[in-house]
Amino acid sequence: MSCYNFLYPITITEGGTFNQKFQWKSGNPLAPVDITGYTSKMQIRAKLTDATPLIAIPHALDDWVPDGDTGLYLNTPESGIYQMYINDADTLGLCAQHKDVIGIYNLFLYSPAGEAVFRQYGPATILAAAAI
Repeated sequence: MSCYNFLYPITITEGGTFNQKFQWKSGNPLAPVDITGYTSKMQIRAKLTDATPLIAIPHALDDWVPDGDTGLYLNTPESGIYQMYINDADTLGLCAQHKDVIGIYNLFLYSPAGEAVFRQYGPATILAAAAI
């Protein structure tokens, strides 16, 4: 199976929560892709060539809850819906030089067979914020 690519920029506020849902659709006419049994990996890096990510967003095994753990949640997989959630504690200090960071992110969805079949990627802008 081919790997589908989806370019989408994201903006995160340092010290704030990032919470966004997406839906993977394919075909003609477009229909939700069932992602039951899929897993995920996601990283944000300041530069593509950086060896260490600013933050790694793990595949979430539990259901999403407000103010919960950072993760990529696949709570309604039959509808192709996945949710990127990064809690405020995990965004603190991402702008170490107190300047906005314009980096890059990659999110991969893996089929139950372990094959990378979907990639969402793009610029990840992290807006610097004063500590309160």
